[in-house]
Amino acid sequence: NIQGSSTSGNTISVASGHVLQAPGHVLQTLQVKSEASATTTSGTFVTTPLSLAITPSSTSNKILITTTFVMGFSTSDQTPSFTLYRGSTNLSGAGATAFTTNGSSGGDMNSTDQFRVRQAAITYLDSPNTTSATTYAVYMKTTGGQAARFNINRNGDSGAVHTAVMILQEIAQ
Repeated sequence: NIQGSSTSGNTISVASGHVLQAPGHVLQTLQVKSEASATTTSGTFVTTPLSLAITPSSTSNKILITTTFVMGFSTSDQTPSFTLYRGSTNLSGAGATAFTTNGSSGGDMNSTDQFRVRQAAITYLDSPNTTSATTYAVYMKTTGGQAARFNINRNGDSGAVHTAVMILQEIAQ
């Protein structure tokens, strides 16, 4: 039974050694913004500027990861892919690209698209099962050969800079 005292108004006091559980509530929110850009010609995942650590307060709690960023291309034959990592673990599993943001340039882009950007976002609910500091990061890769350059936070011509955002929220369970 939860009961505030008549002198405390709407304040609920939790006795020492006890915990008030509120499943589904946001316990903490962290955010990072970055205007740093990253470029890759790699067909394997490489890091981006989007990285943030959070320390969950309970092993049963979940972490909601939300990211938004822009991407640009240097050629018109690329397929960019993104994934989330928790530490060294690819959350889409064993090199897969379940979080692929298909900004595929094949078929619907032309040579002038290197000056354009496309919006991308990833949202994922993770169960890290830890109370240790845990780092989440966005990784990227591209296809299209060594001549294909792919950028995050810039257009394909490395021109205008954009801001990427990553938000981590601990959700009580």
